[in-house]
Amino acid sequence: MSNYTPVRLAYKTVEPVGGAEDKPPVIFLHGLTASTDYWFDIPRIIANETKRKIYLLDARNHGDSEWSDEFNFDINSADLVHFMDTMNIPKAVLLGHSMGGITAIRTALKKKERVEMIIVEDMSVRKVPKAMSDMIITSMTLAQQAVEQMPTDIDENGAKKFIFDYLFDHLPAEAKELLKRRSNEDYKALFETQPRWPVYF
Repeated sequence: MSNYTPVRLAYKTVEPVGGAEDKPPVIFLHGLTASTDYWFDIPRIIANETKRKIYLLDARNHGDSEWSDEFNFDINSADLVHFMDTMNIPKAVLLGHSMGGITAIRTALKKKERVEMIIVEDMSVRKVPKAMSDMIITSMTLAQQAVEQMPTDIDENGAKKFIFDYLFDHLPAEAKELLKRRSNEDYKALFETQPRWPVYF
């Protein structure tokens, strides 16, 4: 990939009880707007059942990873390969949810020698409409702006409300219309109560 600039990717590891066997590790790849926290105790269970080391990776612009103005599915795949090179992982099992599933598939197609197998859940292989992808990027940018403008003296619940209010108030009209079409309920209330509300874009 030409002109690729890597960023610092945050990650966590899970070791199986009794230590990992000599097998390729499993790399967990979360979905859009999520992070390594999305997986809860699943990595621990899989580590113990498979006796493989687990890596939980935050994609760029997600979780504790570095932010970049460059963000697309091809870059996510390049980031994954760069991470594997940096960690000296010659081959891995890729387990991806939604956007992470796309990353797993693209990496397997481009670098099949680096992938033992892929496990993909809750994703579509159809091309994402441009209007949808534009709104996703807009929501992520607005969320970043909200974090930068957030008061420093509020608690976690206050921080969540601040980000929600900022994001919803600054959403373009077409984004709100898309959100409304995707819900049969009061879309503003649904948007506010969902713990991972940006997925509605």
